[in-house]
Amino acid sequence: MYTLFYLPGASSLAVHAVLRELEQPFNLIERDSTYDFTDLNPVGAVPVLIDDDLVIREGAAILLHVLDKHETTLLPRSGSERTQAIESLMFANATLQGAYRSLFFVQGYVLEEPARTHAFDTAIQWIEQLWAIVDRRIGVKPFLDGSQVSAADFVLTVCARWNASLPARIRIGANAERLVERTTARPAFQQALAAESSESHTA
Repeated sequence: MYTLFYLPGASSLAVHAVLRELEQPFNLIERDSTYDFTDLNPVGAVPVLIDDDLVIREGAAILLHVLDKHETTLLPRSGSERTQAIESLMFANATLQGAYRSLFFVQGYVLEEPARTHAFDTAIQWIEQLWAIVDRRIGVKPFLDGSQVSAADFVLTVCARWNASLPARIRIGANAERLVERTTARPAFQQALAAESSESHTA
């Protein structure tokens, strides 16, 4: 059985929802409930997944690992479709999430004005440019890469949820909003949200 270390609403939510989408049993442990978490991940970040003797500490690596182990439409098995899906996942996990991390860094650590306002506005502009790329990529499709939901869609949806906690409105585009609504409405995503707001630790 897998063990997933998480923080409510953090990037680990995408892994959590995907595990539920795959209908896999797992233990769910909040990072701050364990005193030895840095023994698992010295940088202190979630998600971390334990699979038997294997400890995986990066979200995209975790997603690729579990998707390759189980039958699923979330990640094509071969060919150009798989390459495209992996590229989409890396864009969502590294490029878009990375832009949000820069914004959160500004919020938490850049205190002096006008440097704070300038850095915050610059980060917002970059995030909106990335969402514009996502919005164009989606077009009239239900999801980023076509008619089937993918791991990248789960990561994008988690990023979009962070917008509500920011002091400035981030425009993500009508197509991206539709994707986020569709992904959020999936039972697996709703179950993950409910579990992270409760005291349940096993799925």
